[in-house]
Amino acid sequence: MNRKSLLALLLVLCMTLSSCALVTVNQDVDDATPIVTVGEKVYTKAEVKAYVDNYLTQLANSYYQNYGYTIDTTNEEVIASAQDEVIHSLVEQEVVSLKLAEMGFDTLTDEEIADIEADWQEYYDMFSGWFGESVSAEELDSYVTYYIYLYTGCASVEDMKQAAMQQKLYDEVVKDVAVTEEELQAAFDEQVESAKASYESNLSAYGTAVNGGSTVYYRPAGYRMVKNLLIKISDADQELIDGLNDKAEAKKNEATALLGSLAEYGTVDVDALSAQVSVVVTEVTPEPTAEPTPEPTAEPTAEPTEAPAEESAEPAAEEAEATEVPAEESAEPAAEEAEATEAPAEDAEPAAEPTAAPVVVPELEAAVTDTFEATEDETQQTINQLVRDYMAARVTGEEYERLAAEATEQAYANLDAEADEVLAKLAEGADWNELMAEHTDDPGMLSGTTAENGYAVCEGFSSFDSAFVEAAMAIENVGGWSDKTRGSYGYYIIQYASEVPEGPVDLADVRDTLESTELAEKQQAFYEETVEQWVTDSGAIIDKKSLNN
Repeated sequence: MNRKSLLALLLVLCMTLSSCALVTVNQDVDDATPIVTVGEKVYTKAEVKAYVDNYLTQLANSYYQNYGYTIDTTNEEVIASAQDEVIHSLVEQEVVSLKLAEMGFDTLTDEEIADIEADWQEYYDMFSGWFGESVSAEELDSYVTYYIYLYTGCASVEDMKQAAMQQKLYDEVVKDVAVTEEELQAAFDEQVESAKASYESNLSAYGTAVNGGSTVYYRPAGYRMVKNLLIKISDADQELIDGLNDKAEAKKNEATALLGSLAEYGTVDVDALSAQVSVVVTEVTPEPTAEPTPEPTAEPTAEPTEAPAEESAEPAAEEAEATEVPAEESAEPAAEEAEATEAPAEDAEPAAEPTAAPVVVPELEAAVTDTFEATEDETQQTINQLVRDYMAARVTGEEYERLAAEATEQAYANLDAEADEVLAKLAEGADWNELMAEHTDDPGMLSGTTAENGYAVCEGFSSFDSAFVEAAMAIENVGGWSDKTRGSYGYYIIQYASEVPEGPVDLADVRDTLESTELAEKQQAFYEETVEQWVTDSGAIIDKKSLNN
C-alpha cells in the first residue's frame, strides 16, 4: 500500500471511528485548540493527534508486513514526519472539497448514486463469500470493508460517492493534457533501451513477456515463434501413470527412511544383509463386491399374456431387425417426433450419460524370505527386520516404477494412430492451422494471440517442457514441423511458424498502449501539481507548535 493510500484510509477510519468520541461536550480547552484551519473548516488538536496516532500505528504495521520489521513510533523525527503528512493531507482534502463546490462537482444524480450503491453491494457480496460462516457478523463487516478498500480505495458508500465527484474534478483539470510526438518518441526510446538491457541479462524474460501477452519493445536475438499441436495423454491413462508413480515414490521414501533407521545402529553392511533377502512382489486381487439382491415387489404390475415366452421372443426380434435405421437417417424423424409432443423439456427424463470405468491403480504386496542365521541378539534381530522391511519397500517401489513405465508406453501407444494420421496429412500438404484446430489439446493454440502467432521460444527456454523446446529449436526452416515428440503431456507436433527478427519493434505496433500509459502518467502528474498549487494558495492556517505543547 503506498503512502497516499495508507493516509487516505487512516483519515476515513479516524473520521468514522473517532469523531463521535472526539466531538464531545466538556472537552478540555487544550484539546479544542485549532491546529488546521482551511476556510471555515477547523481541525482541533485532539482530532489531529488522533489522526497522527492512527497513522503511526498503521505505518508501523505496514512496514512490518512489507519489510519484516517495524519502526520506532516514539522517535521524534518519525512523529514530526507523520504530523506533516497528516496536516498536509487534511489541508489537501479540504481544498479539494472547496474546489468541488466551486466547480459544481459536489453533487451526483440519482442515477449515479444508484449505480454507486449497486457497485458497493456487489463488492460486499463478493468479498462476503470469501469468509462464509468462518467469522462473526461484526467481524465480517470489518473484514469486507477492509478488502473493498484495498480493491477500490473506498471504505464506504460515501467514499465511493466522494471518489465519483473527485473523478469529475480530475477529468476537468486534465482534459487538455496531451502527449506530444516528441514525448512519445522519447518514451519509446527509453522503453527500447530498458528492454534491451533487461533481455541481455535475462533472455527468457522476452519469451515470458510475449507468451504472457505483455507489450514488448525490443526483440533479442535467438527467438522464434512456434505452434504446438498437442495430442494429449488421456485422463484415464494419466491417472494410472500418476497413481503408480505416487506409489513408487512412497515406497522409495519408505526405503530411504529404513536406511536411516539402520544407520542408527552404526556400521551395518546393508548390501551383505540385503543379499540374503529374497522378495517376491505380487498384485493384490481385490475381493469381489456382492451385487445387491433385488427385493420382490408386492404384486405383479401387469397381467401375464397368453402367448408363451418362447413364441413371443422371435417375432419381437424380427420386428427389431425390421425397424433398424442408420443413426444419420433416424436422427431427423426422432427430432420431429420430439417436437410434436406437448410435454415440456423439463418433464422429460434426461438420458443417462455413460460413465467411464474408474481407474484402478494396482496394489502390490511383498513376500519376503531370508537366509539369516538364527540369533538371540535382540539388536541383530532388529537390524535383520529392518533389512527385510527395507528390501520389501525397495523391490516393491521398483516394481511400481516398472508398471508406471509400462503404463506410460501404453499411453503413448494409444496416441500413435492419431499422431501418425496428422503427420501423414501434413506430408500430403494439409493446412497446418486447420489440423491444429481439429487435433490440438493445447488450450493456448485454440484462441488468442498465441493461437495466431505461436509461442516465443529460444534455446534453453525454461518456462516450457525441455522436450518441447529442444524439438522446436531443431526445426530447420520456417513452415517446417517436427516429428511426434514425447513430452510431459503427450505427443508434441511443432511448427516453426515464424522467425523473430532482432531489434526494436515498430513504434506503430505499440503506439496505442504506450500513448495511453504516457498520457495517464502525465495527467496524474499535472493533477497533483494543480492540487499542490491549490494548497499553496489556500491560505490554510497551521499551528503545529500548539500540536506539540
